[in-house]
Amino acid sequence: MRLKDVINRLVQPPPAAPRRNAVDSLVIGPRVYRVVTTRLIDGWGEIDHNTLEVYIDEGIEADAIADEFLVHESLHGLLETSGGGEVLPSADREEQLVRCLAPALVDWMRRNPGLIENIMEAA
Repeated sequence: MRLKDVINRLVQPPPAAPRRNAVDSLVIGPRVYRVVTTRLIDGWGEIDHNTLEVYIDEGIEADAIADEFLVHESLHGLLETSGGGEVLPSADREEQLVRCLAPALVDWMRRNPGLIENIMEAA
C-alpha cells in the first residue's frame, strides 16, 4: 500500500453506523407517516401532514436524540389527528407544549419499561 493511500484511510471519517432500531414509519392516530432521513435546513425534525411524512435530520448521530425527535414529531401528529391543536391559541404554543412534553415523555418511557411492556401486551 502506498503512503498516500495509508494517509487517506487515516484521514477519512468512518462510515456512519446505521441506527440500531431505525423505524421507517409511524402510526399516528388513523394515519401512517413515512419516516425520511434527510438533510434539513432549519431544525432537526419536521412533520408534513399533507404528504404524511416525518423528516429527521441526517446529522443526528445519537440514536437517543433521534428517538426524542421522532416522539416530538409524533406529538405534533397526535395533536393534529386528535383535534388537540384546535384548543391551542397558536402554532408557537403548540411548539412550546411539544418541546416540554417530548423529552419528559421519552424519559418517562425509559424509566417505566414494565408499564410500556404491559401496554404493548394488552394491544
